[in-house]
Amino acid sequence: MNDLPKILIIDAEPMIPDGFEQLLMDLGYTVHICHDGFNIMEYLEKDNFDLLLLDLGVSQLDGYRIIEKIRRLRPETFVIMMSEHASVESAVDALKRGAYDFLKNR
Repeated sequence: MNDLPKILIIDAEPMIPDGFEQLLMDLGYTVHICHDGFNIMEYLEKDNFDLLLLDLGVSQLDGYRIIEKIRRLRPETFVIMMSEHASVESAVDALKRGAYDFLKNR
C-alpha cells in the first residue's frame, strides 16, 4: 500500500503535467492528470487527493474559480497554484482564496 500523498495535476498544457507526472511517479507518488477545468470536480467527487497542482489559466475555467470550488468541496486538500504569467498580485489573490502556495512555471 502506498502511503505517499495522492496528487492531481490540473494543467491545460499536456507537456507540463507529463513531466511532473513522471518525476512524481519516480518518487513513488500516485499521480492523476486533468487537462480540463470542467472535469476537475468529477475527479474530486470520485476520489480524495492530498495535493492539487493547479494551473491558474486552466482551460474554460480560471484557476481562481476552481480553487474556490475545491475549498468548498475538499477543504483539507492542499492546493498549489502555478502560472507561467505570475505576478505578485496573482500570487496574493491565489493565497487569499485558499492556495497553500504559488509557483511560477516557465
